[in-house]
Amino acid sequence: MLIRTAQRNVASTIVIIALLGWSHANAGEYQLRAGDTIDIFAAGVPELKQRLTLDVDGHITLPLAGVVHASGSTIAELREKVSSAARAALQQLLPGTVQGAIEPNDIAVNVVEYSPVYVNGDVAKPGEQRFRPGLTVRQAVALAGGYEVMRYHLIDPVIQSADLQADYETYWTEQAREQARLARLNAELNNEVEMGEPAVDRGPIPHQLASDLVNNETQQLSLWNANNNNEIAFLNRAIKNATDQLAELTEQRGKEKEGVEADSAELQKLATFQEKGDVTSNRVVDARRAMLLSSTRLLQTEEQIIQITREKEGYLRRIERLNEENKLDILKQIQESKIKLAALNARISATADKLVYASTMRSQLPLSRAGLPTVLIVRRTNETLNRIDATEDTTLEPGDVVEISLVPKSNMAENR
Repeated sequence: MLIRTAQRNVASTIVIIALLGWSHANAGEYQLRAGDTIDIFAAGVPELKQRLTLDVDGHITLPLAGVVHASGSTIAELREKVSSAARAALQQLLPGTVQGAIEPNDIAVNVVEYSPVYVNGDVAKPGEQRFRPGLTVRQAVALAGGYEVMRYHLIDPVIQSADLQADYETYWTEQAREQARLARLNAELNNEVEMGEPAVDRGPIPHQLASDLVNNETQQLSLWNANNNNEIAFLNRAIKNATDQLAELTEQRGKEKEGVEADSAELQKLATFQEKGDVTSNRVVDARRAMLLSSTRLLQTEEQIIQITREKEGYLRRIERLNEENKLDILKQIQESKIKLAALNARISATADKLVYASTMRSQLPLSRAGLPTVLIVRRTNETLNRIDATEDTTLEPGDVVEISLVPKSNMAENR
């Protein structure tokens, strides 16, 4: 009596699993896979109810029955596995128990949630989507936010292409202008009269526009050279005038030194004669006055020589400073020009990529009306990956990976 009671209690604790397959004709052939979630029940023991998910290896762990490999098994196969494991556990717990006490028909499996499907490609929100029985590709795309072309109510690719094309040509024009400017600055830095032809790819810029940009910079170089040469010529003339004045003053200073020496000698001679009483004091006073006057003229000439020498040195320094300031300013402009060119190159590259994308999106606009997307389903069956060409109405299975492309196969082949 106790053995029979134990048999009934152990049988009550064995897992009852029921598979509620979707409404396909082949629902009974569905093979469980990793990621499926099932509910666990124990008849007569509600507190043992639990929910399990097949692990990455496809295993589940059941009370008494232990670890059971469920992945790849159909409903009937899993029932047989659980029944065998339960009978083995019962036999080990209660030796001599009738093995037919737990039959496969006593086992059921209830799938709570299937492993998800994955939608990738030209959809608004690629990623994982929860599987529902009877889920089609069209429904999975709807769950993923629809095709990417459906977002064109936010940005019109036709208008965007026109704007991007305008930006693209503007950046190219600015680049050509900056390249011509850089060529002019290099010519100014090297004191060249003519600048070399900028070695640039004009891209979409008309030849006439590129020539006009170069001509404009050439004219600026000519004006800069003219202004710089005029300024230096002015300073050189001032230096020459100062040099001529210094030569005259130097000659004058020599004569005035001779006059001072002569007046000094005359004053000494008269002073000697005055001591002897040979000359009057008035003549000595006149000689002294003459010497003072010649000495004053000599001092004035010396002062003029010093002043003009300083002016000449100032003119020379102004020429040096003009060259230094010009060089520093040109180097600064060259650096700014190179930085601007780098930024323009980056903008041109980015805009070109955007144009390619916008053109692709523009070519896909008819798909929203009459075109059909390309659908590829990647499905794992018995550890084998199968690639299935499908349509929007194809029914999906758990774990499927759906690749959506809005470019028809014919167009894809042409682009290769």
